Amino acid sequence: MLITINEHPYASRVFEVARLACSILKLDNIVVDIYLTSDNDGASGWAMCLDDDEYEISIDDTQNLSEIERATIHELVHVWQYFTNQLVFDGSRTWWDGVVWTERGQPWERQAEVLEDFIYERYV
Repeated sequence: MLITINEHPYASRVFEVARLACSILKLDNIVVDIYLTSDNDGASGWAMCLDDDEYEISIDDTQNLSEIERATIHELVHVWQYFTNQLVFDGSRTWWDGVVWTERGQPWERQAEVLEDFIYERYV
């Protein structure tokens, strides 16, 4: 895995938590560019698939350090969901486990929250 992070006072801590999350999630052959920025339109973070093995994550750096670490883990879970094709956006529809998702709720968020807690507990 290749993880890049923009220059930031928390960059080394974000790198460490990202490296642990990628190891646990078995994201070995991917490239992840992580940006710590205050320009996130009110979201604590987001993840985007750029290519089959290249991803971009943006984390709101106005949060405190533990929130930034947790948001990084959470977004890496979404990267894992994209990488394994468990979660797919085709531009207009969301696919979850091979089915177009039309129901209320977002199971990918629930899974990301559970795995975020699991990984963060191993980090602290």
